[in-house]
Amino acid sequence: MEVSQMNAREMEGVLKQLAEMAALVYSKESFWGVGEMTLMPPAQNREIQALSKRCPFPLPASYVQFLSLHDGCLNFWPSFTLLGTKDKPKEILLAEIEDAREQQSTLAVDDNGDVTPESVAKFETPTDLGQYYFLPNHVVFGANEGGEFFMFNEKEKAGKDEYEVIHYTYDGGAYYRYPEFPTFLTSTVEQLEKRINDKGYRRKPK
Repeated sequence: MEVSQMNAREMEGVLKQLAEMAALVYSKESFWGVGEMTLMPPAQNREIQALSKRCPFPLPASYVQFLSLHDGCLNFWPSFTLLGTKDKPKEILLAEIEDAREQQSTLAVDDNGDVTPESVAKFETPTDLGQYYFLPNHVVFGANEGGEFFMFNEKEKAGKDEYEVIHYTYDGGAYYRYPEFPTFLTSTVEQLEKRINDKGYRRKPK
């Protein structure tokens, strides 16, 4: 599997491009109810390390790099919150993960109605209908209010300290998959680029 490499300067350029394109789309599509994608100030190393230790498994190196640039994000396309070490980007994600725990704990149970490692493994076994994940057992780094999530799949490594990214929905399970976080970012740029071109939205000249 080819792994995308992205240094801090390149990542910042991609994030800036995403913010500009998201702002254009949000300005044209009022139903999103937001005006811009908000990237938070950088997190401190100790904050990032503390967050990583609290996660079900350590954060991928590329997401650590993201947090060193921006401590989470509000209204990431399409209207997601990305995990940060504090304030809204953390509070919103934790609330959404607990909501997922409540909803999925009625599904990933054994015959006695208990959530166990065995019942979770059975719940996560791929079928012809797709694959579902018990979200609280994974690092969920993005969520919206419509039952959609971005998560890291620690069982699918993509090089050293990198993991597969899954766009997950309650209804469809694993919806989209990306080799790792940098590819997820560049793919989001492509999605926005296509939407802007298909809709004929005019960009302001630089």
